[in-house]
Amino acid sequence: MKLRTLGCLSLFLIAFFNTVQQASAQVPCGATTLARRTLLINWPFVRFDPGHSGCNPYESILHPGNVANLAVKWAYHFAQGIDSNPVVANGMVYVGAADENMYALNASTGEFVWRFRTGGYEFSSAAVANGVVYAVGGNNLYALNAKTGGVLWAYTTGARVQSYPTVVNGVVYFGSGDGSVYALNASTGDLVWKNATPGVEVNTSPAVANGMVYISSDDKLYALNASTGDVIWTSKQDSPDSAVVADGIVYVFADDFALYALDANTGALIWKVSLTWFARSPAIEKGVVYLTSLHGDFYALNAKTGAQIWHKTGIPCSSAPSVANGVIYLGSSDPIDNNMYAFDAATGTVLWQYSTGAWEIRNSAAAVVNGTVYVGSENGNLYAFHLPN
Repeated sequence: MKLRTLGCLSLFLIAFFNTVQQASAQVPCGATTLARRTLLINWPFVRFDPGHSGCNPYESILHPGNVANLAVKWAYHFAQGIDSNPVVANGMVYVGAADENMYALNASTGEFVWRFRTGGYEFSSAAVANGVVYAVGGNNLYALNAKTGGVLWAYTTGARVQSYPTVVNGVVYFGSGDGSVYALNASTGDLVWKNATPGVEVNTSPAVANGMVYISSDDKLYALNASTGDVIWTSKQDSPDSAVVADGIVYVFADDFALYALDANTGALIWKVSLTWFARSPAIEKGVVYLTSLHGDFYALNAKTGAQIWHKTGIPCSSAPSVANGVIYLGSSDPIDNNMYAFDAATGTVLWQYSTGAWEIRNSAAAVVNGTVYVGSENGNLYAFHLPN
């Protein structure tokens, strides 16, 4: 009887663990406060979830009261700077390097596990789902075994692929320089649909939510049916960066130096905030939009109205912010101020900073998961920061 009880308990724990793992890639950082989790979770996509919220709603270890104590856990050095976004899944960190390889490192120790030559450009970032790493390189999307780096399948498009993939419900979505958006069977690599409507380069990453795919091209923002690829609506905003979807709103920074908030179902304008210079994809947590500008402006805006909550200056950043448990993580791209920062999300106050030396954190957005902050620097290091002891 004891053995049967223990067996049932083990099965329950395994099922619960798997539920948390799967949910971590799907739950947005909305207005509802989520129960805190203590089990291992993942940051499997660029910007955490398929909607690119940039927010981990499950982080419970790091918070505004202790983040000042962050210290280097490990640093893995590459021959050149790291501009891609690290993703974390099942105890591994995956990051694209300027030597055109995708690397897998042990998330706890930083030890090298494997690498695969994708031929990808320096900003190449991966997506991880169901034990598979999806990485781009050249004209291809590769599906790699997450444990070994072995090729499971590859799909070739008509031009260079710079769009980070997003995986939802067994389908992997991405754009290509050939002017098309692709949806492939994530297990086999078979084409599900291809939409060539944009007709111009599609280099941004697709955000996927509520049965829709939102992706920016060089001419406008497209909302596509996730099952068929049919165009649902378009909007005039041509964006240099990926759209973000949270709580029924699509946020996109356009080339006219403004952040737009659009109705996710119709594309109707909800609000618009004009900025002074280029900005990156925002992060969303509990009804607040966090946005940074290359001119050093840092904003917290009401997600529903665009009203300013706070505004800070003096920290020029070319990477997108990440947020978890009331803390914003952001690297500086100033040639003099080469720091990784943690800010209080409620006030914008600096809580912690770490100097990377003479090299900036230019494009790598942090992954914040399981009490650890992973981020790449132009000095060639991929850092893991954690609380001592």
